[in-house]
Amino acid sequence: MEVGDIWNRLFLVVDDEENLLLLLYEILSKEGYHVKTTTNAYEALDFVDQRDVRVAILDIRMYPVDGIALLAEVKSDLLQLR
Repeated sequence: MEVGDIWNRLFLVVDDEENLLLLLYEILSKEGYHVKTTTNAYEALDFVDQRDVRVAILDIRMYPVDGIALLAEVKSDLLQLR
């Protein structure tokens, strides 16, 4: 993948603090990124299953599913696709 290709990819931002989501959305959008935000790890999993998400920013302290568990689930799903 070329460096320029990342600019056309989708960023997923998952955090339970809506103010932080809004801030990250605004910053990344202004830089030209396509951004999807959610406060819910389950919604994030559904979204990753349907889209080509290459970059994710995950809150590691969320309830009931934290960012580490979410990342493990995404990784597991990707390995099953191989």
